[in-house]
Amino acid sequence: DSGNKFVWGIIDWDLKENIGNDFVKILGDKNRYSIENYIFDPLLLGALLLRQKVLSKSELGLSENETFIDLKRFDTNKLQLISNSIVSKIKEKVTTTIDGVQNCELLNGKSIVIPKWYLHHQGHQLEDKILETFPELNELKRNKEEALKIEILDKIIDDLTEIVSTDILKIFKSIQE
Repeated sequence: DSGNKFVWGIIDWDLKENIGNDFVKILGDKNRYSIENYIFDPLLLGALLLRQKVLSKSELGLSENETFIDLKRFDTNKLQLISNSIVSKIKEKVTTTIDGVQNCELLNGKSIVIPKWYLHHQGHQLEDKILETFPELNELKRNKEEALKIEILDKIIDDLTEIVSTDILKIFKSIQE
């Protein structure tokens, strides 16, 4: 460790047998392919699509007086319906042999299930499929690799930390240990 006590690395799982250590941590080890699979979580993506009015409230089961910000107070059933709606739209553009679902815990203490194909899909390819499904998001991406991800970080996660995966908190806690 060369006396290092202040620098850590966080790497993606990438479906590999990556091995972490005291100074290199694996984000989403066996849970999600990469950081993109967290940023493009179906709930966060659903919130962005609502905020940008790409999808209507009724398309995601919201009443007229509910907004994307209300996702933080929705019960598990409503969150699951939103996630399912987003995933099913993207699935139409994806060919996969990965079956099954995975339980995903949120910072608000609730859990939803997300298909493994979505969680284990290569992150940049997942973004491409999202843009193919919702071409209106290309306006936010502006031909910049990071732009859409930054939109979600700045405009959604900042307001809806409650629906972020607990894996994010766990990776930062592991660094503090």
